[in-house]
Amino acid sequence: GPRLPCLTSQNGDNALLRLSDEIPDLIFVDTMMPVMDGIGLIAELQKNRRTKDIPVVLITAVSTPDVTLWAIESGGSTA
Repeated sequence: GPRLPCLTSQNGDNALLRLSDEIPDLIFVDTMMPVMDGIGLIAELQKNRRTKDIPVVLITAVSTPDVTLWAIESGGSTA
């Protein structure tokens, strides 16, 4: 199949810096990252008109009701 370019970041702060140069078609975010967690990163993405419409897949090993509720309230889906 076709090879797609993939950018990586070690934490939310680094991801925000990379997004100032490049706008991806899709973002995968882990809730547990150092410096700025995934929830904080998504909140920052939603504030920026350049990044607010990028689809985000939230990946988490934490299955707590508060994380699920936050994701749904932020426009996400549990599918």
